[in-house]
Amino acid sequence: MNKLRSNNYKIFRLLILAITLIQLGTFTTTVSAKLVLISYRYDENKITGNLTNYHNYLYRDVPDNAYISSTITRIVEEGWNYIRFEKINNYNW
Repeated sequence: MNKLRSNNYKIFRLLILAITLIQLGTFTTTVSAKLVLISYRYDENKITGNLTNYHNYLYRDVPDNAYISSTITRIVEEGWNYIRFEKINNYNW
Protein backbone atom coordinates (compact mmCIF):
# COMPACT_ATOMS: atom_id res chain seq x y z
CA MET A 1 0.00 0.00 0.00
CA ASN A 2 2.78 2.44 0.92
CA LYS A 3 4.67 1.55 -2.23
CA LEU A 4 1.55 2.32 -4.31
CA ARG A 5 1.16 5.70 -2.57
CA SER A 6 4.83 6.44 -3.14
CA ASN A 7 4.51 5.66 -6.87
CA ASN A 8 1.34 7.78 -7.15
CA TYR A 9 3.10 10.67 -5.42
CA LYS A 10 6.05 10.42 -7.84
CA ILE A 11 3.70 10.38 -10.83
CA PHE A 12 1.81 13.36 -9.39
CA ARG A 13 5.05 15.35 -8.95
CA LEU A 14 6.18 14.53 -12.49
CA LEU A 15 2.80 15.62 -13.82
CA ILE A 16 3.00 18.95 -11.95
CA LEU A 17 6.55 19.47 -13.22
CA ALA A 18 5.48 18.76 -16.82
CA ILE A 19 2.53 21.17 -16.59
CA THR A 20 4.76 23.89 -15.13
CA LEU A 21 7.33 23.48 -17.90
CA ILE A 22 4.63 23.63 -20.58
CA GLN A 23 3.21 26.82 -19.07
CA LEU A 24 6.64 28.43 -18.90
CA GLY A 25 7.21 27.58 -22.54
CA THR A 26 3.99 29.27 -23.64
CA PHE A 27 4.53 32.45 -21.60
CA THR A 28 8.12 33.14 -22.57
CA THR A 29 7.59 33.79 -26.27
CA THR A 30 8.86 37.19 -27.36
CA VAL A 31 7.55 39.43 -30.10
CA SER A 32 9.60 42.28 -31.48
CA ALA A 33 7.61 45.45 -32.04
CA LYS A 34 8.19 49.02 -33.11
CA LEU A 35 6.28 52.24 -32.60
CA VAL A 36 5.08 53.81 -35.86
CA LEU A 37 3.23 56.95 -36.86
CA ILE A 38 -0.35 56.15 -37.88
CA SER A 39 -1.72 59.63 -38.60
CA TYR A 40 -1.29 63.37 -38.08
CA ARG A 41 -2.86 66.66 -39.15
CA TYR A 42 -1.39 69.85 -40.57
CA ASP A 43 -2.55 73.13 -42.10
CA GLU A 44 -1.72 74.60 -45.49
CA ASN A 45 -1.96 78.38 -45.82
CA LYS A 46 -4.04 79.16 -48.95
CA ILE A 47 -2.16 82.39 -49.61
CA THR A 48 1.48 81.46 -48.97
CA GLY A 49 1.30 77.67 -49.39
CA ASN A 50 3.23 77.19 -46.13
CA LEU A 51 2.58 73.99 -44.17
CA THR A 52 2.22 74.63 -40.43
CA ASN A 53 0.50 73.53 -37.22
CA TYR A 54 1.39 69.83 -37.28
CA HIS A 55 -0.67 68.14 -34.56
CA ASN A 56 -2.85 65.17 -33.49
CA TYR A 57 -0.05 62.62 -33.88
CA LEU A 58 -1.28 59.05 -33.40
CA TYR A 59 1.22 56.24 -32.80
CA ARG A 60 0.77 52.47 -32.55
CA ASP A 61 2.89 49.41 -31.79
CA VAL A 62 3.23 47.06 -34.76
CA PRO A 63 5.45 44.02 -35.45
CA ASP A 64 9.02 44.66 -36.58
CA ASN A 65 8.30 43.43 -40.09
CA ALA A 66 5.48 45.96 -40.65
CA TYR A 67 5.75 48.32 -43.60
CA ILE A 68 3.69 51.20 -45.01
CA SER A 69 1.35 49.74 -47.61
CA SER A 70 -0.44 52.98 -48.51
CA THR A 71 -0.76 56.60 -47.49
CA ILE A 72 -3.96 58.63 -47.60
CA THR A 73 -4.14 62.42 -47.39
CA ARG A 74 -7.59 63.91 -46.95
CA ILE A 75 -9.08 67.34 -46.22
CA VAL A 76 -10.73 67.44 -42.79
CA GLU A 77 -11.46 71.17 -42.42
CA GLU A 78 -11.24 74.39 -44.38
CA GLY A 79 -11.19 78.05 -43.38
CA TRP A 80 -10.95 81.31 -45.31
CA ASN A 81 -7.12 81.19 -45.31
CA TYR A 82 -6.20 77.56 -44.60
CA ILE A 83 -6.93 73.95 -45.48
CA ARG A 84 -6.46 71.31 -42.77
CA PHE A 85 -5.24 67.93 -43.97
CA GLU A 86 -4.99 64.57 -42.25
CA LYS A 87 -2.36 62.10 -43.41
CA ILE A 88 -2.95 58.41 -42.60
CA ASN A 89 -0.35 55.66 -43.00
CA ASN A 90 -1.67 52.12 -43.49
CA TYR A 91 0.63 49.26 -42.47
CA ASN A 92 0.84 45.59 -43.48
CA TRP A 93 2.87 42.79 -41.92
